[in-house]
Amino acid sequence: MHILLVEDQLKIADFVTQGLLINGFHVTHCTDGLAALQALQTDTFTVVILDVMLPTMSGLDVLSGARQLGITTPVIILSAKGDLNDKLAGFSRGADDYLPKPF
Repeated sequence: MHILLVEDQLKIADFVTQGLLINGFHVTHCTDGLAALQALQTDTFTVVILDVMLPTMSGLDVLSGARQLGITTPVIILSAKGDLNDKLAGFSRGADDYLPKPF
């Protein structure tokens, strides 16, 4: 399984990546929204773990852009923004699940 991890905080990205690698997943890591959208257009992923607050393009914009391009890869939002309105915004853009930080 190939996972796209989109997280600009390197400590969190390293923690999540190590957990995924230990469990046999292949991980591609992007630190900004634009790179993530480009990766989604050039590679195939089993799932995307997507932060919301990112440089160059927000995670919600990445998600909207991917869905507009017909990319149906499941997306789990991983964000410090965890109130109900934030979750509803994520789901309305096409997220499959929403996990607030810290986890």
